[in-house]
Amino acid sequence: MDWAVSCGLNINLLKTELVLFTKKHTPANLTLPKLDGNKLKPQQKDKVRKFIQITQTTEQTAIQCLQQNDWKLEIASDNYFQNPSAYYRELDRKKVEQLFLRYRDPHDPQKVNSDGVIRFLEDLDLSPECVLVLIIAWKFRAEKQCEFSRNEFIEGFVNMSCDSLDKLKIKLLQLEKELNDQMKFKDFYQFTFNYAKEPGQKSLELETAIIYWESY
Repeated sequence: MDWAVSCGLNINLLKTELVLFTKKHTPANLTLPKLDGNKLKPQQKDKVRKFIQITQTTEQTAIQCLQQNDWKLEIASDNYFQNPSAYYRELDRKKVEQLFLRYRDPHDPQKVNSDGVIRFLEDLDLSPECVLVLIIAWKFRAEKQCEFSRNEFIEGFVNMSCDSLDKLKIKLLQLEKELNDQMKFKDFYQFTFNYAKEPGQKSLELETAIIYWESY
């Protein structure tokens, strides 16, 4: 199945909503004074509100990012996703643990089984054939197909600076772009090769290889 067709609608809607434009890498290491949201001009408050809707971040982070990008919403949004480590992002680990509890196996509380994974993907509006599913497994460093250990799930969210499904949806769009980087794609490709193999196999069966290849 063509992954672009199977999940293209959701991606296009998200890309429009997140205002992701051209790749621009603006340094974000300026030290700027903190502004109180109540002291902003009406137009600035409106941009802060829209920025928060797009990025699911805090008011202070929104103000900081908009300041550093001359209050240009489109550029600020793009730079936020292109340079996530340059901006402060709150993460509530308890929220991640609650997400794990939502999907965990009732008979084995230390993992998310295949049923939980299916519900997880449904809540993310992802088709199982979508390449973004492989990107999640890659970032979770999952060892087995169709399941996540407690550590893989929680640390995967934490390492991606996400504590909600909405934040993960946004992050996945950024990660998909990262595959244009040769080194990251090589790591992703190697992970997928090992992930798709059955235990003890040294190579992929032709049918399995075709299924995974069609995901790209």
